Amino acid sequence: MKTKYLIALLAAIGFTSQAAVSARVGLEWTYSVGDTGDHTYRVYRGVASGTPTEQFNAGNTNVFWFDDIIPGTPYFFTVTAIRDGLESLPSNEVNYTAPTGQPVTVVVNATFQRDASKVLVQWTANPTNQLVFQYEIGYKPTNVVDYASVMVTTNSATIPVDATSTYNFRVRAIGPAGVGPWFDRVVPALPGPPIFLLVRANGGVQYIYKQ
Repeated sequence: MKTKYLIALLAAIGFTSQAAVSARVGLEWTYSVGDTGDHTYRVYRGVASGTPTEQFNAGNTNVFWFDDIIPGTPYFFTVTAIRDGLESLPSNEVNYTAPTGQPVTVVVNATFQRDASKVLVQWTANPTNQLVFQYEIGYKPTNVVDYASVMVTTNSATIPVDATSTYNFRVRAIGPAGVGPWFDRVVPALPGPPIFLLVRANGGVQYIYKQ
């Protein structure tokens, strides 16, 4: 195979706690004309143009994420296609340098108010005066592997649930400096009707029985 596969930077967002010490960057590339899709991809990374020092197998998807980007360090990326033991020429090269210095917004306090059909999630963040693009709320029953996710621009969200399942919830902020860490809590199932419960920020659970 000699076809070049075009590569383009998909996204570049920080992934850190309170200081910009690590970042996340995603790559996405387009398929070439006549691409049949019966091959896999390999992503190359280096800290100087034209001299990749690492390689990563991306499978047969055209998106790949790096979670270990060091802010302030320039990175250069290319991608190749592999089929029947043969590797294509590298794609065009793209580069990205994650910003440094600015702290991300961290969700530091959240409460989860639950009844039989929904959970009201409310939270605050630090620094309080920093711009936030969106908040991401992940949730799932504890016996399910993958999280569902919703994005909101306010500091509260109502999530539909069933009354008999215990849920895992997590909240994080996304802003100019990147993505903050998850704030995680377990929201228990309701012991029996008619009740309401409040999971406090410190993890405590208060059950309120309604008449």
